[in-house]
Amino acid sequence: MRLLMMGTGPFGRPTLEVLLATDHDVVGLVSRPPRGAPRRSAAAESPMVTLARARGMQVWQPASVNSDEAHQ
Repeated sequence: MRLLMMGTGPFGRPTLEVLLATDHDVVGLVSRPPRGAPRRSAAAESPMVTLARARGMQVWQPASVNSDEAHQ
């Protein structure tokens, strides 16, 4: 089955890891854009995005999943 994973938080990473270990074709990840923490100068990448990029997956980070950009 071809799947598109949607998520951002660290709770979703184990689910993505399990899906990647199966015969399913995970074609990409839709995740929220990085946001800076109050005391950090740079925005931190989510654990799901880090994993997806490490596996060579396509990553989309629209400002809103309701935007025209996200629906294309």
